[in-house]
Amino acid sequence: MRTLKKHGVSDKQMRWEEKRLLPNKTLGDFAWKTLHEELQLVATKQDFPGMRKVYWDMLRVLEIEGKDTLHIEKALMQTDLNFNKSLGFKRVVIVNHSEEEHCEKCQALIGKEMSIQTALKTMPLPACKNCQCQYEPA
Repeated sequence: MRTLKKHGVSDKQMRWEEKRLLPNKTLGDFAWKTLHEELQLVATKQDFPGMRKVYWDMLRVLEIEGKDTLHIEKALMQTDLNFNKSLGFKRVVIVNHSEEEHCEKCQALIGKEMSIQTALKTMPLPACKNCQCQYEPA
């Protein structure tokens, strides 16, 4: 898995883990454990770009396994909000740069401005299953 290689896991380590795993475990479980450990490391440093990268890789693992990604999508949005807050921004606006047609939920949110605190409290994004909306500093 390329995702694991980006996080310092060698082919040899992956093969060893595949052999070592119990019958009810998968390489995805090993990937998840590896990514979670890295997330803890970058979160401790408040490395928001690093956290964002790990969350994206977690999303990929869940998507490959056909699992629900909503909790990671929300964590990714929280990371973006906290990053903007750390840069001194107080407010964000919801945007969608996708050229695809937007669902009713997204359409209702696009252009809405709010404080970062309100966004963190209410977490309106992601608004739908294939949400392409994002927060941008206002």
